[in-house]
Amino acid sequence: MSHVVALARAFGVEPSYLVDGTGEALFDGEIARAFSDNTIREIALGRARLPRREEGIILGIVRQFEAIGANDRAEPVARSADRPADRP
Repeated sequence: MSHVVALARAFGVEPSYLVDGTGEALFDGEIARAFSDNTIREIALGRARLPRREEGIILGIVRQFEAIGANDRAEPVARSADRPADRP
């Protein structure tokens, strides 16, 4: 049974999923795809080795990058709306 539990953890499913197919995946597809990326996995593992108090700092940094990315995607649309139609 310990082998089934270990395999279930490795594949991100409940043990019953491996035994009779009734269990559910513990991770959704997005999380599973994210952890298949080596860089993301290293970031997560590195975070796990840090003291708990740094968790909020790291989350804040990630949110700042998300905001920058959202702004970068929105800027071209905003700029083109502000530009007169006769100028490129």
